[in-house]
Amino acid sequence: MLTNHEDKVASHNVVPIIHVDDTEEALTPSAGGSIHSSLSGTPRGNEGSDGEIESVTSEPRLQVGSYQIKESFASILHSILDKYGDIGASCHLESVAVRSYYIECVCFVVQELQSASIMQLSKSKVKELLAIIKDVESAQLRVAWLRSALDELAENIELINHHQEVEAEKDNSGRQVESLREELESELETLAQKEQEVANIKTRIPQITGRLSELELQASELNKSMLSIKSKVDNLHIKSLVDELL
Repeated sequence: MLTNHEDKVASHNVVPIIHVDDTEEALTPSAGGSIHSSLSGTPRGNEGSDGEIESVTSEPRLQVGSYQIKESFASILHSILDKYGDIGASCHLESVAVRSYYIECVCFVVQELQSASIMQLSKSKVKELLAIIKDVESAQLRVAWLRSALDELAENIELINHHQEVEAEKDNSGRQVESLREELESELETLAQKEQEVANIKTRIPQITGRLSELELQASELNKSMLSIKSKVDNLHIKSLVDELL
């Protein structure tokens, strides 16, 4: 059975499936944003009187309800029909092949959601799936339930992306904080060294001051002695003592 869209959105236990056949190419929106212009993935062949389609695709097709779809989509379509009824009953298209194609579009979107966790789905991928649903809605298929799931998924992915951006900013801020912390520790270490040098200088200042006082006192005493001696020298008679003796 198809799970509720909340379970599909939150599931993290499934493995992505890579599609390599022609259906995925047909499901990809064209350059004009619509898949109406390209039906390369629809069953190709002649429609007989009983409405059956002769398929030329490599994958076998099964009749599920009133639709001819690829075998790989059969279980998904069974689940959709069981839970939501015939979502294509209101489709205005007459061709069984084209109606089946749009049903396969719906199955493809469901398969993509089931085969990848929300962390594996990108914003662009969800946008692509929403574009497919828009084309399906234009064919008047009842897929409001799927659009609701995709809209919620897009919001969740936006929230996850925002969380990742905030987390990246937080990590960057954390690195800056750590860098500044290391710089601060280095500056504090340098400051401690300078403070130790200042402390050592302060310790030597009294010694230097004491020694300076001693030298100044000594210089003062020497100056006094010099002045006393100079005074005596100035009082000496210039006349030679030899002259006084004769």
